[in-house]
Amino acid sequence: MATRAKPPAAEQDDELGDLFETEDDGAAAEALLAAGIAIYYRDQSIASDGIVKEYPNGRREVVRATDIGEVLVRHL
Repeated sequence: MATRAKPPAAEQDDELGDLFETEDDGAAAEALLAAGIAIYYRDQSIASDGIVKEYPNGRREVVRATDIGEVLVRHL
């Protein structure tokens, strides 16, 4: 059985960032927030050092993906 090695953290952030390149009307994000699920998005004007994580209560953080999981960079 083959296993896939995790890419380095910087590569993981690039892979995550690629997922956020799609633009839409925000309806899916609003539905997730309304359901109590945090959303992630890229906004270079806010966070050039990671990805924005927004919680249903409106709290926002900049996070990065690392080999050990999600790491808080800073609160917004």
